[in-house]
Amino acid sequence: MGPIPRLQNEKLNLLEESRLPNQCEVELKPGAKLFFARMYQLSERSTQEMVRFLKEAEEKGIIERGETRCRSAAFMVSKSDPSLPQRMVVDLRLFNKITKMQICHVQISF
Repeated sequence: MGPIPRLQNEKLNLLEESRLPNQCEVELKPGAKLFFARMYQLSERSTQEMVRFLKEAEEKGIIERGETRCRSAAFMVSKSDPSLPQRMVVDLRLFNKITKMQICHVQISF
């Protein structure tokens, strides 16, 4: 593989310099009440996939444990090729209804 073209290299450097911590303060809409959504019932395979996914993502630093007073439901979806690992989907519809829309910079990983 050859060297990275100059313009692409400059863009990568710019991204590196602009990285911000993955912290965003979430602002609730006036009068909004926090919720604790029920969890979806998962198959044994989906449960194992979710545990594996979360453990791996935490070890890689992609996600970190947090403390919150509300919870959104999550479930696993199979890909078209059943031999591939499932992907996790988080149902944020209730969360989106109670929070104010805001722009937040999220760290980009290469």
